[in-house]
Amino acid sequence: MKTHLLKFTIFLLILAILAAKCNNEEEYPKEISFTEYALPASCQWQNLSYDEKVMVINSDEELKKYVSCAEGDYAAVDFSKQSILLVSGKTDNAIYSVNAKKLQQCSDDRYQLDIEVLLYDSRVSENWCIALVIRKINKENHIELGVNNYMISLSNTSWKLIGIVDTKAGTLQELEPKDCEKCYTLTFDDIYDAFFAKAVEIGCFSSCYNVDYPLSIIQLCDLERPDAEDIYDGEIFMNILMFKFQKTGRFHIRDTELKLYYNDESNYLLFKKINHEKLF
Repeated sequence: MKTHLLKFTIFLLILAILAAKCNNEEEYPKEISFTEYALPASCQWQNLSYDEKVMVINSDEELKKYVSCAEGDYAAVDFSKQSILLVSGKTDNAIYSVNAKKLQQCSDDRYQLDIEVLLYDSRVSENWCIALVIRKINKENHIELGVNNYMISLSNTSWKLIGIVDTKAGTLQELEPKDCEKCYTLTFDDIYDAFFAKAVEIGCFSSCYNVDYPLSIIQLCDLERPDAEDIYDGEIFMNILMFKFQKTGRFHIRDTELKLYYNDESNYLLFKKINHEKLF
């Protein structure tokens, strides 16, 4: 009887040890939070290889090797608790933006970092660099890098309005009628170098539009529209385009999303990309 009891006790002890071990095991992959580390205007990155490899920086002495400041200093990092991931590369086209999309820990010593580089067609080679502050890791950890290059352009694209965003209030106003697929659309046509916007029953047309991708500025030239008033919320949409973008306005484009800013960027029109329809 005592022998059976001893065996049963040992069995329970083994189960408890195995359960504790399982509970202590990390589950992979898991998301790692990060913040982008930006240098002040008086500083710039230096001594970069632009070879699309990730450097782990764990001390201020290391960081100084890659930063040059004409005046002032760069933001301090608590290297006792944090590391900097420094990544650089080069492209065959001009750069619109560089964004860190995701950082995952895949095992105890292996990570995956995904970078998105948005480009526009200027046929000018450019270098890029991005630095991220993360929790402290060892320099020996292996970090796999995935760089995705995307060409962005408004040329020959069409967009459907999602709504009008108030950045201060954090609200989205949808325009009526909400169930109209052909309402509140934009079309940029490079074949005819033209722009067309459709509200509900009427639209406005421009024989040209100008886009400055480095400065994210757009201008709709000589917009024309019928004298008749539109129905539902059509006039709201038409008036924003007619009076806010005749000179210049700022825009932001990413993949399937377009934002047209106005009122000193306190508002913007939010669009989603749709299948392009030729104007003529």
